Amino acid sequence: MEAAIKEIKVIQPLLPSGVVRANKNENPRLMVLYGDPKAGKSTLCAMIPGALIIDLAEEYKYIDAMKVQISSIEKLFQLGKEIRNSKNKFPVIVIDNASLFYELVKPYGLSLYKDTAKGKYYQGSVEDIPFGGAWYWPRMAFMKVLEGFLGLCKSLVLVGHVKTGSGEDGTGDASMMTLDLPGQLRNAVLGAADTVGRLYRSRRQNILDLDGGGNALAQSRVPKLRGRQIVLGEADEKGMIKHNWNEVFE
Repeated sequence: MEAAIKEIKVIQPLLPSGVVRANKNENPRLMVLYGDPKAGKSTLCAMIPGALIIDLAEEYKYIDAMKVQISSIEKLFQLGKEIRNSKNKFPVIVIDNASLFYELVKPYGLSLYKDTAKGKYYQGSVEDIPFGGAWYWPRMAFMKVLEGFLGLCKSLVLVGHVKTGSGEDGTGDASMMTLDLPGQLRNAVLGAADTVGRLYRSRRQNILDLDGGGNALAQSRVPKLRGRQIVLGEADEKGMIKHNWNEVFE
């Protein structure tokens, strides 16, 4: 090890000369947005400037948006390839929703297992992979595909439903609201996200909770968002919604 270090040529020093200041205006890189049904998640996501919506549940059928409906892992891979080769780049990509995304990537999880020495001759389904593989390989597939789309944009938004905890999330609070995904996968996704927000309605307003002071898991590492409650959308008397995504994405 010491000999290898001596052979390294220093092209540019890596050690900082002092405290490296945080970029306080940085946009979220991976944002998890979850909430109850009809909280306004799809309507507001369609309003994100320049966003591409990957609609897995046909939630955007009656909403104007830059959107594409995806129903299989093959089409999802094709879409990723088209985005990579396209001259049009999307600053934000929205995947809606997390639960269907999990189901969609399961065949890819099976493929990953079959690429291993143990799974080479496996003929069963992904749900029957032994020794915990039924959970492990779909989780691996989910994170690999998620990371792939994260590399195709500046910000990725993963939309999901709310789940009331069972105490398995490490909080010990069975009433804690969090993202509706299987336990270890949920922990992996929330750990990878720099911003986790819960969207809820309050009269005519759609509130983005990034504080999590109550019984909801919500937080952000991004300085401009940390600990905030943002009025993300507000409807007038005619039902027309004005969004405030500029508070999140600059």
